Amino acid sequence: MDELKTNVLYYGDNLNILRNREYFPENSIDLIYLAPPFSSKKDYNIIFKETTGELSAAQIKAFSDTWHWVQAAVGLEWKITGMDELR
Repeated sequence: MDELKTNVLYYGDNLNILRNREYFPENSIDLIYLAPPFSSKKDYNIIFKETTGELSAAQIKAFSDTWHWVQAAVGLEWKITGMDELR
């Protein structure tokens, strides 16, 4: 493999994919960053502190970690796995 492909979605166990030299040649990956939890189904807030350093009751919603599986995602999954050819 001479050139690393970009904009590619790999389907499967990430360790098996990353260890496969057909996809990723030796020394081609510098950093992998993951930030779990994933799909914790919780809302995460930014909590403020008072000038005294104590936690304030004031907070704002930072993000919701809830994944929604929509029909477009189903279609993409079918396309990636080749299931769309079986329809």
